[in-house]
Amino acid sequence: MDLCAGQLITAPFLPASAEVKKFEPRTGYYLLEVVLQDDHHTYKPLRITDDQLAQVHILEGDRVAPIDNAEDFFFLIEAHRIRLAYQFDPHFAVSVSQVDLLPHQIEAVYRYVLNSQRIRFLIAEDSGA
Repeated sequence: MDLCAGQLITAPFLPASAEVKKFEPRTGYYLLEVVLQDDHHTYKPLRITDDQLAQVHILEGDRVAPIDNAEDFFFLIEAHRIRLAYQFDPHFAVSVSQVDLLPHQIEAVYRYVLNSQRIRFLIAEDSGA
């Protein structure tokens, strides 16, 4: 049996069902790292034998379903890219918007408004506002 990360398993030597984080065959044993699905989500590294591996029952396979449609795959990848983009570019929303911001507008929002403990600002940029 070959276990993959993301699978949900049960076994007699586990106190609760667990999600597989890592599974590696080693010399004489298998390294199995799981997160128990209990109240505390306990991380548990285990060294299991062939007999213990035979007792493992897979409840749920890989949680990522295969995508056959290329367009759906593209949208999935784009969603993940956008979700993680702020880690690399803190001004990501400004970078991808079709609005041309002026330097004083960016400075006002990023330097003063977002760094303030209590955000109670009215930003009026239209003429006569």
